[in-house]
Amino acid sequence: VTLGKVQNGTCPRDIPHGVSSDSFSPNHLIENDKASRGGQIYTTNIRGQVPPLVTTECVIQDQGNASPRYIRCTAYCFPSSSDMAKQAQIPLAAIIKPFAIVSPNETPIYVVNHGETGPIRCNRCKAYMCPFMQFIEGGRKYQCGFCSCINDVPPFFFQHLDHIGRRIDHYERPELSLGSYEYVATLDYCRNNKPPNPPAYIFMIDVSYNNIKNGLVKLICNELKTVLDKLPSFKLTLWIVVTVSFQQAAECAGKLFIFHSSLPTAEAPGKLKNREDKKLINTDKEKTLFQPQVNFYESLARDCVASGCCVNLFLFPNQYVDVASMGLVTMYTGGSLYKYNNFQVHADAPQFLSDLRKDIEKRTGFDAIMRVRTSTGFRATDFFGAIYMNNTTDVEMAAIDSDKAITVEFKHDDKLNEDSGALIQCAVLYTSISGQRRLRVHNIGLNCSSQLADLYKSCETDALINFFAKSAFKAILNQPLKTVREILVNQTARMLACYRKNCATSSAVSQLILPDAMKVLPVYMNCLLKSCVLVGRPEIPTDERAYHRQLVMSMDVADTQLLFYPQLLPIHTMDVKSDAFPTAVRCSEERLSEGGVFFLANGLNMFLWLGVSAPPELIQGIFNVPSFAHVSAEATLLPEVDNPYSKKLRSLMDYIQSKRPYSMKLLIAKQREQADMLFRQYLVEDKSIYGGASYVDFLCCVHKEICQLLN
Repeated sequence: VTLGKVQNGTCPRDIPHGVSSDSFSPNHLIENDKASRGGQIYTTNIRGQVPPLVTTECVIQDQGNASPRYIRCTAYCFPSSSDMAKQAQIPLAAIIKPFAIVSPNETPIYVVNHGETGPIRCNRCKAYMCPFMQFIEGGRKYQCGFCSCINDVPPFFFQHLDHIGRRIDHYERPELSLGSYEYVATLDYCRNNKPPNPPAYIFMIDVSYNNIKNGLVKLICNELKTVLDKLPSFKLTLWIVVTVSFQQAAECAGKLFIFHSSLPTAEAPGKLKNREDKKLINTDKEKTLFQPQVNFYESLARDCVASGCCVNLFLFPNQYVDVASMGLVTMYTGGSLYKYNNFQVHADAPQFLSDLRKDIEKRTGFDAIMRVRTSTGFRATDFFGAIYMNNTTDVEMAAIDSDKAITVEFKHDDKLNEDSGALIQCAVLYTSISGQRRLRVHNIGLNCSSQLADLYKSCETDALINFFAKSAFKAILNQPLKTVREILVNQTARMLACYRKNCATSSAVSQLILPDAMKVLPVYMNCLLKSCVLVGRPEIPTDERAYHRQLVMSMDVADTQLLFYPQLLPIHTMDVKSDAFPTAVRCSEERLSEGGVFFLANGLNMFLWLGVSAPPELIQGIFNVPSFAHVSAEATLLPEVDNPYSKKLRSLMDYIQSKRPYSMKLLIAKQREQADMLFRQYLVEDKSIYGGASYVDFLCCVHKEICQLLN
C-alpha cells in the first residue's frame, strides 16, 4: 500500500494508494476465501494448516485434529523460541468453543466408554489418550506426546501394531483417530464420588408493579407454557418472586433464569438504589468505570460456581442499573446477559422471546471444569471468557453452552521442537442434561518454526482480533482507556514492523507492507479501537459499555468478526431469481446511495437503511406502501408481503439471524431522519462521531509508528 512520503512526522491527507481498493477490504478476502474453499470438504489431518475463514461455509472432516468449529488459533505455526515470539509480538492463543454446534452433514462427537476403568491418561502429565500418543514395544507401551513419559498400555486396551507402527484398531477408536471425542466419566470425576442429579431449571420473575403494568409479567408467563414443553422432562423448579433471593436458588445446581428490571434495588445495598450513570471525567474515573461498585455480586458469583448454579440474567432497565456489578454473576457462572432498554411489549417482545427460546434450547454442559494441557516448551498463561478461576489451571464454569468460547493465551517456557510441533489438549469435565458425568476432549497440533516468515503466513486475523478484544477488555479493569488504546496501536505497529524488517523484500520507506494473512488487521484493529467499550466519551452510557464488554468476553471468532466489522448488503442489487445473497460492500458512507436500500447487521443490531430516492417498486415490494414517505420508521418487523423482494429479504435476514447467538432487533433508518445518525455509527471505515479515526487515517498513524520503529 503506497502511502507517499511522510514529511515532518505527519501523514499525507490524500487517500493512500490502494487503501480504497477493495483488495484491502475484509469483504474482498471473505469472498475470495468463499470462492476457493467454500462448499468443499476440509480435512483436519495436516498439522498446522490454516482453516477456511469463519465466514466460509464448508464441510469439516475430523481426521486427527479438532475441527476449527471447536478450536481456532491466532497462528498455526508457533515460533520455536521465546526470543522469536517477543520479536514478532504476535499473540499465541487459541479460541476454544467446546460445545460448538456442528453442521448436520458433519460427524457428531463419538462417546467412548471404558466402564469402571475410566479414561486412559498419562501417568505423569495426566493428558488423555489421543492421536498424539505413540505406541511402542509392539503396542504394550505408549509414549505421551505431551510430556514424553513412557506408559504401560492397560491389558484391556492392548492391540497389535501394523507395519508402520500404528495400532490395527486405529480407525475403530475415536480417541486414537479423531481430534474430538467424549469419555463417559467414572465416579472419581463426580462431586463426593456420587453420581450427579439431573440439572434443575429455575425461573425467577420480578412481578413488581411496573413489570405487571407494562405487560412484561403476562408476556413471560404466557411464554413459559411454550418453554416448559421444550425443556427435558427431568427436573424443573418454577419460582415467581417479587424480591429476588439468589442464595436459596443457588443451592440447586443447574440454570437459573432471572427476569428483572431493577436488580440493584432488590438485593444490593441501598446506596445503589438511586445511583446515577457515571461519566468519564478523568483518568481516575476511567479506572473505576468497569469495576464493580459493591462486593455483593462477586461473593454471590463465587457461591453460585461452588454450587454449580449458572445464572442467566434478563434485564429491562429504564435507568442506570450497574451492569458492571451484577454482570459478574453471569460472567463467573458461564451464564448469559440480556438487556432490553426501555422495553415495550409491542416493539421488543419478539426479540426477547426469541432470546429466551434460544437460551433454553442451547446444548449445555453443567458444573464444568476445563483444563488445557500443552506439549513441552510452552504453557497456557491467561484465560478470557465467562469463567471463574480459583487457581492458575482450572477453568470453572457452572455451565457452558454452545455459544460460549474461552480464549487461552500461551507463552514459551523453553524451546519448541520443530519436528514434534506444539500440541494442545482441552478437556472439559461436565454433567450432561441427563445427569451423566462426561469428559469432552479436543486436541490440535500446530507447527513450529525458527523462520519468522512461517509464523506470519500461518496467522488468522479474525482470531487475532478476538484475542486483542478480550485482552484489552480485561486490561481496562486496571488501566486507563488511553493506555489500553496506545498498547493496541503499538503492538499492531510492532507486528507489522517486524514483518517489514525481516520478511519483506526491499522497498521504499514510503510503502506500508502488509503480510497476506494480515491485510485487514489494521481495519479490524481500528474497528476495535472505536468500539463503545474503548472510546472514552461520556455520551455512551456506562451500563451500555459494561454490557458490551461482558458479551465480547465470551464471544467466539465469528461473533467478534461480525461485531467489529458489520455486514453491509446492498438490497437494491439483489437478484430475486438467484439463490445467492448480495455481496457485502465496505462499511463506509461512500458505498451508500440515495437510490439504494442497504441491510446492515453486526450480531447485536440490524438496520434497513432507505435512501430518499429508493425505487418505489422496491419500497412497495418490501413494505407494501407506495413510497419512501409512507414507510414507518417505528416498525421493528417487516410485513410478510407475498412477492419475491419481500420473501428474499426476509429469508436473508432469517439466515443471518440463525447464525448469531443474540436476537437482533430491526431498526428502519430512513436517510436524513433520526435513525440515520445511529446507523452511520456502524459504518466503521469512516470517522466516528465519538472521535474514532477513519480507516485511512488509522493506516497513516500505524505507518508512522512503523517508520519510527524501523528507524
